[in-house]
Amino acid sequence: MIFDKPSTSQATLAYRKLEGLIVEQYFAPGSLLTENQIIEKLGLGRTPIREAVQRLAWEGLIEIRSRIGIKVVELCPEKFIKLLEIRMALEPMMVAEAVRNSTTDDRATLEALRAEILDAESKEDAAAFMRCDRKLDDFLMKKSSNEFLIQVLSPLMAHSRRYWFSYIAGNELKNNVRLHLAVLDACLAGSETQASSAVKDLVQGIIETAKAFVGKQLSPKFLPHDGRPC
Repeated sequence: MIFDKPSTSQATLAYRKLEGLIVEQYFAPGSLLTENQIIEKLGLGRTPIREAVQRLAWEGLIEIRSRIGIKVVELCPEKFIKLLEIRMALEPMMVAEAVRNSTTDDRATLEALRAEILDAESKEDAAAFMRCDRKLDDFLMKKSSNEFLIQVLSPLMAHSRRYWFSYIAGNELKNNVRLHLAVLDACLAGSETQASSAVKDLVQGIIETAKAFVGKQLSPKFLPHDGRPC
């Protein structure tokens, strides 16, 4: 099933809003939702909500359980490392293609995003920074014009943001800002090689931080509700 082109703008809006609520823990891992709850929260119609739910289920952020409801998938740090390893293999290729396809008209977008990231850092606002990260991901994927890379990387990016917000945001904001700015600056310089290298450094930095959580006792709010390993 391919969801790279949702059928309506309302479905796209529903998808982005619902993903954001899941990523930022408004809907906590393991929580059960109803369709009516989501409709009330997002203020959108039933059809776009259903499209968004189907897309997020395909991407693995939620599970649709017949006669029970919609479950937000639990967090598992071991899976975080696995998805980061896939990003490490594919993202440098995607970024290089994005830089190759960028034009001088894209500079304003990147410069504005750079300013937003610095503003989020100055306010120590991890949620605002994460929304900037999503804008950068979306920009680079769109500019890569590689639908196959987008179909693989887009859901991985969403999962990464959720794990990052849950486990890392509180302690690693400044370091993540530095790593993201390196990617942005390489893109602004028009260097495919530098951009690819900067992305490798970014993903490797997240991998190293994520590995610090594996094997440690995690906060109960992030463990599966039944207490078993994920």
